[in-house]
Amino acid sequence: LTLSVLFYLSLLKSSYSATAILQIGSNKPANTLSINDAFNESNASKEQIQTQFELLRSRKFAERVILQLDLTQHPEFNSGKFNEKIALLSNVGRRNTKPKLSDVVSRLQKNLSILPIAGTELVNISYVSFSAQLSQEVANQIGITYLQYQEEIHSASKETTSQWLVEQLEELGKKLQLS
Repeated sequence: LTLSVLFYLSLLKSSYSATAILQIGSNKPANTLSINDAFNESNASKEQIQTQFELLRSRKFAERVILQLDLTQHPEFNSGKFNEKIALLSNVGRRNTKPKLSDVVSRLQKNLSILPIAGTELVNISYVSFSAQLSQEVANQIGITYLQYQEEIHSASKETTSQWLVEQLEELGKKLQLS
């Protein structure tokens, strides 16, 4: 029994885990601080932090990470949990076609752990993989993708505000000419 367990364990691939810490919280850009915000210790409410936390755990967010790292092409998402030591087992769990995005998302989310650090705006992002490099890349890419997403939101907000200000300025200019 011991020998069969040891043989089975020798066929399994090694697992690696990488962890990153990310600060989530207020979705306001730093340059929009108001007088009221200056006297508050935290700009983000618990609801805002929970919203950002759930965003990180969403399927849509996982799809962004997968597309940025091109994980549908990564060999880990096309292979099983066994080493290729025995030719018979090398085809177990292996697909001949490119995996579907939904399957890759499910597998990524299964190996991904995003946990809030109590009393802070920080979250621990951990990813477990058969490749140390992939674990590191995914954990880091979650943070990078989150920051890019926040930047997209802020730039859209800035553009809307800028457009509104231009319209108000034109309107005031017309009123001034009439006066």
